[in-house]
Amino acid sequence: MKIGIDFDSTIAKIDQPLLDRLNAVRGTNYRAEDWSDWKLTFLQPEDRELLFQYFTPDIYDTVVPYPCAPEAIHALAQIPGIDLLCVTSNPSQNSEAFTEAKEAWLRKYIPALSGTVIAAKDKFGLGLDILVDDAPHHHAASDCTTVLVKRPWNKAVHCPYEFSGWQDGQRLLQQLIQNPNR
Repeated sequence: MKIGIDFDSTIAKIDQPLLDRLNAVRGTNYRAEDWSDWKLTFLQPEDRELLFQYFTPDIYDTVVPYPCAPEAIHALAQIPGIDLLCVTSNPSQNSEAFTEAKEAWLRKYIPALSGTVIAAKDKFGLGLDILVDDAPHHHAASDCTTVLVKRPWNKAVHCPYEFSGWQDGQRLLQQLIQNPNR
């Protein structure tokens, strides 16, 4: 069974480090808890334009994993017949540098996923059985079972399978592995 696990905001807590970069330049005080939707409406329009200019590969030097993600993924990797892949979307500019930075981050924090990074704008057609992701559009366009990682920006999205914390995520994925036809 092939399970694809997204990187940014699924296992790597990138929201506040990215906002911290914007706050430092703009003198603002944006918090991750305010990130209420995928379109970034909590930001002032001019800040929306600037935010992703500060999204560069070196951001992963300050990003940490979500609590329990490394342990949960390690446990899932031990299950016979399970092939875990890190399926991530990169910005089109510096895509290769983002992939290299993510691979280095995985070697440090989640070795079970290091060496498995697939950079893909679209996350269908990859032969996955399960996709674990926080982005609403990847659930809408998927060709496999999807598991939504609940974050403040996807509260309006509902998926038959979802979790907020990785302890619950591990239990849910183990159930899906044991009974894939649920």
